[in-house]
Amino acid sequence: MPNSWAPWPRIISVLVFCLAVFNGPAFAQGDSLKMNWRASLQNTNGNEYLLKISGRRSPGGHLYARSDSAAGVDGLSLQLRDSGVVAAPLQILSKGMAIADPVFEGRNMEVVKDSVTASSVLRFDAGVPAELRINIGYFVASRDELLPEEQQLNLPIAGGTAKKTSRRQTPRDTLRR
Repeated sequence: MPNSWAPWPRIISVLVFCLAVFNGPAFAQGDSLKMNWRASLQNTNGNEYLLKISGRRSPGGHLYARSDSAAGVDGLSLQLRDSGVVAAPLQILSKGMAIADPVFEGRNMEVVKDSVTASSVLRFDAGVPAELRINIGYFVASRDELLPEEQQLNLPIAGGTAKKTSRRQTPRDTLRR
């Protein structure tokens, strides 16, 4: 009589392996973004708008708002994917503080602890769309770990036209501070 239980140890081994491998990313997602961002647009003059972004840091750690080329850290950046939008350089409005940063072995770094606010003037050369998509890029530190993050925001624009235009979408127009 053939052994009908022979394939079960192999099947159980495969199931245990799959659970071990595919269960890991579910835990990693729980430790996702360290910043919560909000943005607003205010019409200042015809086709010019003031963009204000503000981010609040989850407890602990800090954000690198300004670039430090010696440390290899990019500061807060704004990426626009619409070639019909021209943006002035991003202005950091929050006051930073210098700390002996454990991420960089005690080196003095300018950081923002809890929240950060920045602004930029946007000019819409090809008409004002009904919605603007922006990406905010930045580095945060959590304990002694440097973490790059990016968050996308979609901003409705009051008075913008909903019609589609022939504007090309650029890979990334990046404004760094």
